[in-house]
Amino acid sequence: MHASAPLPDYLLLFRHWPGNYLLLLPDATVIDTTNAHAAASYKSREEVVGRPLLEVFPVTDAAEAAVLLASLAWVRQNLAPHTLPVLRYHLEKPAAQGGGFEEMYWQATHFPVLDEAGQLRYILQKTDDVTAQHRLEHQNQAALTESQDLNRFLLEDLPVMIWLTQPDGLATYRNPQWRRYTGRSEGPDNAVDWIEDLHPDDRQRVAQAWQQAVAAGATYEVEYRLRRYDGQYRWQLVRGVPRRNAAGEILAWAGTATEIHDQKLAQHKTEARDEQLRQILGQVPAFIATVNGPEHRFTFFTPSYNELMGGRVQLGLPAAELLPEVAQQGFVELLETVYRSNTPYIGLETPIHLLNPATGTLQEHYLDFVYQPLSNAQGQPDGIMAFGVEVTKQVRARQQAEALQLEMQRRDEQLRILAATVPVFISTLDLAGAVTYINDSAFEYTGESRSGAAAGLWNAIHPDDVEALTTSHALALASLRPWQSPPFRFRRHDGQYRWFLTRQQPYYDADGQVVGFSAATVEIHEQQELQAQLQQSEAHFRFLAESVPQIIWTATADGQVDYFNERVLEATGLRPDQCLGSSAWGALIHPEDQLRTFAVWEQAYSSGQRYEIEYRFITPADGYRWYLGRAEPLRNEAGEVVRWFGSCTDIHDVKQAQQQLLLQNAQLTQTTQALDNFVYTASHDLKQPVNNMAGIFQELIRTAQFHDPETELLTGMFERALQQIHSTIQDLTDVVQVQRHHQHLQTEPVELRPFMQEVIGSMQSEADRLGALFELDFDQVPTLLFVRPNLQSILYNLLSNSLKYAHPERPPRVRVSARTAPNSGTLLVFEDNGLGLDLPRYGPELFQLFRRFHDHVPGSGMGLYLVQRIVQQAGGKIEVSSTPGFGTTFRILLPANEHA
Repeated sequence: MHASAPLPDYLLLFRHWPGNYLLLLPDATVIDTTNAHAAASYKSREEVVGRPLLEVFPVTDAAEAAVLLASLAWVRQNLAPHTLPVLRYHLEKPAAQGGGFEEMYWQATHFPVLDEAGQLRYILQKTDDVTAQHRLEHQNQAALTESQDLNRFLLEDLPVMIWLTQPDGLATYRNPQWRRYTGRSEGPDNAVDWIEDLHPDDRQRVAQAWQQAVAAGATYEVEYRLRRYDGQYRWQLVRGVPRRNAAGEILAWAGTATEIHDQKLAQHKTEARDEQLRQILGQVPAFIATVNGPEHRFTFFTPSYNELMGGRVQLGLPAAELLPEVAQQGFVELLETVYRSNTPYIGLETPIHLLNPATGTLQEHYLDFVYQPLSNAQGQPDGIMAFGVEVTKQVRARQQAEALQLEMQRRDEQLRILAATVPVFISTLDLAGAVTYINDSAFEYTGESRSGAAAGLWNAIHPDDVEALTTSHALALASLRPWQSPPFRFRRHDGQYRWFLTRQQPYYDADGQVVGFSAATVEIHEQQELQAQLQQSEAHFRFLAESVPQIIWTATADGQVDYFNERVLEATGLRPDQCLGSSAWGALIHPEDQLRTFAVWEQAYSSGQRYEIEYRFITPADGYRWYLGRAEPLRNEAGEVVRWFGSCTDIHDVKQAQQQLLLQNAQLTQTTQALDNFVYTASHDLKQPVNNMAGIFQELIRTAQFHDPETELLTGMFERALQQIHSTIQDLTDVVQVQRHHQHLQTEPVELRPFMQEVIGSMQSEADRLGALFELDFDQVPTLLFVRPNLQSILYNLLSNSLKYAHPERPPRVRVSARTAPNSGTLLVFEDNGLGLDLPRYGPELFQLFRRFHDHVPGSGMGLYLVQRIVQQAGGKIEVSSTPGFGTTFRILLPANEHA
């Protein structure tokens, strides 16, 4: 056998162990220390051995001493290691190391050392010097505080609206600028659904964009109208980005909102002008198209251009690909030349053969066009605009000119004859206005001879019209411009005066100088009489307008008010002539209604749509009354608006009645809320006394002795009464909770079959006892979007009633189905073969609170009331059909948004 090895010197090993260790007796007396601990604590082994731990190494205050002693006590009691928090020490340095005290931070762990019997013999203290770490943490904490102060400044003091949300999109923070802008108070406003501050027309679009961004983790950017503190909706540009950790997981969302209201309005105006320009270009009797880039891809074309090209033009595609026959004729090559040289090209009467898609043949056309290069901001070629007109007819007409020349000469002779015989007075004048030619029709009409022609015809003008006609004609001669005379009366050969009109045009020599005038005088007698009738009709309208007990007004097609009847003076104290023109409404309407009125009126006359609005007019007594304004456009045969006819009806009394009704509704809502609060408080306050009664009763049964033979019956009755009270209080609480939490509970998709099976499982024992059969049909609507606890309450109450009121002579049979309703909503149907109800007798009371119709089973009479309230809050309705002795059917119709 080998000689046994000598035991190591464990004391020597402990003292040289590379760490700060103290060996303690269970009473915390130091019995040894490692060399490393002695060096770190500036205390030699001789100074510490045999002395209590807190005497050798006193901590800075009593609280930390208590922590140290608690740790030692815990180790003694549990015989398990224990780690202390960081403790601060002021250690005295030897004089050789400079003396004084050094502040140090130590963290100690106490380990129990047990003997062979499992009894505590020693406590080993391992001490780590965490001074540097602690100071670094302190510095980091200071830096963190500074960073938090900076972040707080950035979030709360910069003039920017900032928001934060959780990874799932739930809002957690809105800075003060946001709250000031929206008028939201500080505090729990972060729980308010932010979507409520958006314009109703923007909510669905913005919510969808936000949900998509959250789901995809992509940058969020959207424009919407936000309600400002004054109730005005203003456009905002909102951007949000996800904050991720090193693994790419989203930790939060941060975003800003910047008001762009003025820019948005300007953008809308620009878009409207662009659309107007597009419409104008579409009506221009010429073709226009633009192509972009070296491939000449179409970026714009008018309908006339697409029609010329056989309807084959598509945006974004190259011209050569869409129009191969055009490319073969060199036009695409011409585009490339213009694009490279940045020089326009003008083509006059240029022949081109274009494909006719209807016949599949090429047809010849002639075009006058220009290829105009388009440059970018740097002056580099960017695209080309093609502008032109089709001159095919003109070219072909010129080609036929020679053949038609003789025919034109013949027709010229016919024209001379025609000028002499037409029933229009044709004449020519020199620059001084002297007549140089008059056709025969004038003399035949007046019976005058050609001798003294001009004077004779001038004498045929009615004396009352001569001065106005002479003055107007003299001005036209002096300006050398076209002239149309005022209507004048001309004497016929039989002595009767009839109305005429003269139009005069200057004619020019080869140098463009006016050398004379040509005039045509036509009879307008019937038209003039018709105009007189129209004026008489207008006078009749004004008589009627002044007779009705309403404010009547008219306006031009561009919205300029040009007439008010005298009722406006009676209603407002303003004369009609004070309310005309573009500022008509500004003088009449309450300042708060003016912007809205101007906008609605401008929209009406711009679009030609019917005008209707409610606004307040001033009164002579410096007050205001509500009026209903309406106007209809009068259109010509082409459908163009030529005039507006409007009325203003006093609806002040009706408006006040509406406001009174709103006030009464608000009071009714407050009363209902107060009643709910009372019921909730009463049910809450009654729970504890009832529970106390139940506890006292159970203790009484357990400890007391009763000799009455009916004790068991009485105690049973009391237990059932307590159960009934407790059930009624719980039902009241449920009713109020449904009302209170309706706005806060979120809808979610609920799979109907497994959910229904869960509800059936909750009453399985009763169903088994009765032998109940359940038939479920959810094939049409397998999933329903609804508040889960509310749906559970509906299902439980209706199913439990089917079991509770089962017919005693047959097992319950319950059928539950869901299908799509005609209005795209969801129809839930519950059918049973139970006792049924006498609806003609009890129908009006069916959903009343505490109303019961079968007394042979216990109940509170609140289940159907609760079901109806949940259905109504969801926007649905419930119908019931029943036959006594055969069963009952409940039909619940939910709106379309409840369908998942």
